[in-house]
Amino acid sequence: MEYGDITELAANIKKLGLLSPILARPIGERYEIVHGHRRFMAFKHLKSKYVPGVVKELTDKQALIIHGSENIQREEFSPIETARYYKLCRKFFSVKEIAKEAGKGETHVKYHLYLVNLPDDIQTKIHIGEISYGKARELARLAIETTVTAVTIKKGGSRGPKPASPTTQYFDEIRILSSDKDLRDAPSIAKAAKLVKGGVEVEDAVDEARKDYAKRMSKKRSEREALPPEEIARN
Repeated sequence: MEYGDITELAANIKKLGLLSPILARPIGERYEIVHGHRRFMAFKHLKSKYVPGVVKELTDKQALIIHGSENIQREEFSPIETARYYKLCRKFFSVKEIAKEAGKGETHVKYHLYLVNLPDDIQTKIHIGEISYGKARELARLAIETTVTAVTIKKGGSRGPKPASPTTQYFDEIRILSSDKDLRDAPSIAKAAKLVKGGVEVEDAVDEARKDYAKRMSKKRSEREALPPEEIARN
């Protein structure tokens, strides 16, 4: 787990004290921190022998929910960390249950789960902020096999579409799209990805997406120039 720079947090704790104790649970003769890892590291930075905390008996499921949901609410996770947390939760919960516990929409959870199907090097770029979440989400669509090639038998005998599953079919294309600096926003990536899935060569798809981006920017400039001065000031 990465904790980032904890020097500022340590300075605040030294000045004001710990406003919120860490939460831990007993594991055998030891304790596992469930929430408050950065605060714990800040106390280590201050070379303190003691850390104010609360010890509570928690199941694995309860600990997982608490650890992840609070970090997500405080936006302390990167999109990839959030995605990996949701993937862990899928061992115990449905997408609907995860969304409820995290205080997010089901679509939010599904889109993040798509990210863990991307190549590891692309996930790293997303984690460190080289690729925005919006772009990452569109790239992830290429890492999901959405073509319905079979059906599943649901309870009661009814038939339903086969769930989307990971595929490595487009990993080379994903790397090309993620590194092209002319694909400047999520709609550009979405345009190129859709063309690639439709059978268009990736170079041609990128070229079409660039043209589409230029048209959209030109339209925005024209619309902005047509606005009265007071409207431009508001925007």
